[in-house]
Amino acid sequence: MTRRKSLVQLANEHVPFPLAAQWAGVEVYDSPGERGVKTYCPFGEVEHPDGGLEPSLRVYQDHGWCFAETRYFTTCSLLADIWETSRTEAAEEALRRVNYRPASYAHLFEQADADPDPDMDALAQALVYWCEAHRPDWKQAQYSPVIASMLARCLGLLPLVKDAKDCDIWLSASKQAMQQVLS
Repeated sequence: MTRRKSLVQLANEHVPFPLAAQWAGVEVYDSPGERGVKTYCPFGEVEHPDGGLEPSLRVYQDHGWCFAETRYFTTCSLLADIWETSRTEAAEEALRRVNYRPASYAHLFEQADADPDPDMDALAQALVYWCEAHRPDWKQAQYSPVIASMLARCLGLLPLVKDAKDCDIWLSASKQAMQQVLS
């Protein structure tokens, strides 16, 4: 049986993150290259220590990373937070906006018995919680270039996580990598 992709996976694949960022009110002036485009985070005024005064969101073609929040965004996770809805509903709306129609919705029934896809935001948050527990001054230390760079590298590997085994491997390896820079 060929496993079909969920609506969230389809939206994350077929809706470019810069377009989703624009729908979220983020101004993206340039096309993101390999290093992305730095801009203001839509959650800056509320979530950032500086109140969103400095650009802290790096927009890439397939994801975003907020340095102030140490938070990884996919198209659907960003839109779900902005639109205050579930990721599935955000995916449906995003796909509708780009006129993408799945061949059928039968895959939703096929996946009902399948293991759920890993929650990338929960994995990212687990690593951050671990870092907080191992570095009492995490709130300041997270902005250190060495620590921020390693955390970004670890989180940049999240799209490779596909199942529960990958989750364990990623989290274990990420903890080891972070331990080296947190010491």
